[in-house]
Amino acid sequence: MKRFLLAGLLLYGTACHSDKQMLPAGILPVDSMKVVVWDLIEGGELAALQYPSFKDSFTIKSLHLYQQILSTHGLDKNAFFKSFDYYSAHPDMNKILFDSINAYANRQRALVYKEAR
Repeated sequence: MKRFLLAGLLLYGTACHSDKQMLPAGILPVDSMKVVVWDLIEGGELAALQYPSFKDSFTIKSLHLYQQILSTHGLDKNAFFKSFDYYSAHPDMNKILFDSINAYANRQRALVYKEAR
């Protein structure tokens, strides 16, 4: 969870770069990674809502939920963190990723508001 917050803060300190950079084998492309990260963020929020005052229950349930989310995307923890660590180590790619997540979040929010009307 702390890694996600740290990565979000890194977004503001990163430089711009073309997204045409070739990715090493086993690294998820930005379009796939943004959906996985977004789903993990939503999963963390769901766990926090279900267990607001029970830190141990929150940790256990959120870890289980994160594993379910990753398996839904055909990933395991190691595969996800291989990609996440790659993006964290490459600020130019990290900026592209988190800009994509932000745009994706805005589109998802617009869809929710549209459905609520």
